[in-house]
Amino acid sequence: MGSLPWGRAEGALSPATGDLASQTYDPPQESLATPFNTGRTTILPSGDGPTRGAAPTEHAPRFESLGELGMGGLGQVLVAHDLDIGRKVAIKRMREDRRGPSEQLRFVREVRTVGALEHPNIVTIHDVGREADGGLYFVMNYIDGETMEAILDRLKAGDAQTHAQWPFSRRLHLFHQLLHALGFAHAHGVLHRDIKPANIMIGRHGQVQLVDWGIAKHLEPIEPAPVDRPPQLGPASGAETLVPEGLESGDLESGGLESGDLESGDLESGGLESGTLIPSDPRARATRDSAHTRAGSLIGTPRYMAPEQARGEPFDVRSETYTLSLVLYEWLTLLHPFDGLESVDEILAAARERSVSFPLQPHPHQARPPADMLWFVMDGLGRDPNQRYQSVQEMIERLDARNEGEIPEQCVATSQKRLLHRFDQLIDRSALLSAVALAAAGGLMLAGVLAIFAAFAALGALGVGMIGSVVALGS
Repeated sequence: MGSLPWGRAEGALSPATGDLASQTYDPPQESLATPFNTGRTTILPSGDGPTRGAAPTEHAPRFESLGELGMGGLGQVLVAHDLDIGRKVAIKRMREDRRGPSEQLRFVREVRTVGALEHPNIVTIHDVGREADGGLYFVMNYIDGETMEAILDRLKAGDAQTHAQWPFSRRLHLFHQLLHALGFAHAHGVLHRDIKPANIMIGRHGQVQLVDWGIAKHLEPIEPAPVDRPPQLGPASGAETLVPEGLESGDLESGGLESGDLESGDLESGGLESGTLIPSDPRARATRDSAHTRAGSLIGTPRYMAPEQARGEPFDVRSETYTLSLVLYEWLTLLHPFDGLESVDEILAAARERSVSFPLQPHPHQARPPADMLWFVMDGLGRDPNQRYQSVQEMIERLDARNEGEIPEQCVATSQKRLLHRFDQLIDRSALLSAVALAAAGGLMLAGVLAIFAAFAALGALGVGMIGSVVALGS
């Protein structure tokens, strides 16, 4: 938040900590000898509003909670009123039951990751600190809008107003913003690893922000800030840094968040949509009381995983181009390749082995999306990472070319060959479609043979009639 005059009649407010490894808050000199909780922030529960000075507390509250926006495996997100500035903000705070060293490490890494990505389409962190009860929190810009998931639900339900507000062209424009956010993150060496409609916030005026970077991974290590004293959870000489207890500052330098950093309790946070961590070994899934998850775990949301991600294999930016294409597939068609699958195991099996097919029928509540949009989507859904978009920048360039009318026209024969090739792939992947196609081909052949016989019969009858006419004339 900067260096605002934190002191109040009731006491000092929480420190604003920029770099979590080095920058500290130096409270006023008169407060250096105050107790351990000096400078910590209280987030008031929603209700009748703050009552300054009424309670026998040493410090005044900084934020007033206006309600919960969401609850995840690690943190709770609130909408709150900033009493100093007089505006709405979003606050992500650690859950009271998830404050172990590894959870704190993950929380701090999310702060460092998002704080390093300054982009209009990536959520912005304004402040970070510690609550009076010791829990970490950070303050973000509040987005007056809703998630892509909420809009999709209404589109799929056939809401006429939502369909009028979200034609295909506007949906594609929104996706273009999302591409720029991921392209920026990738250029700075960061994979999001949990791209899905629930993590895409859309403002009232159509602005997009990608949120929830809690399981992001750095492709390249971030240069750590200098640390001039041993890191600790509590204050030293009146100062405080946000380094989890039991962890060294070097833990923040690794730049990645692997499965071992998360507690097994993450498995309990929400089934298919939790987006935290799912062990690939069923025995590990059953062992929820272990201290840490085992190697070979899967991170992400199964419904939006690339095949290699669902198999627990190493993945890179091409895995995220696959996930982006899958999100766009659903955003345009209102269909998902895994519709009808309910259990985690079914969805993971489909994500690992099933190829995404070209949508044959449109959703009942809308027309078919333009063909060039669908081809753009399908070109990003190759099972082999080498057979899909190799970078988000490639997707941006392809989409820009489409929007500017620079995509060259293909000859009819080329388009037909491409369509037949895709149809052949579709037939190869579906036994039912193969049987239907075989029956259709057999029916066409039989109809052709019958037509030929009918033609010959007609010609024979015509010939007999002509001969009879000639004989009659001769006689």
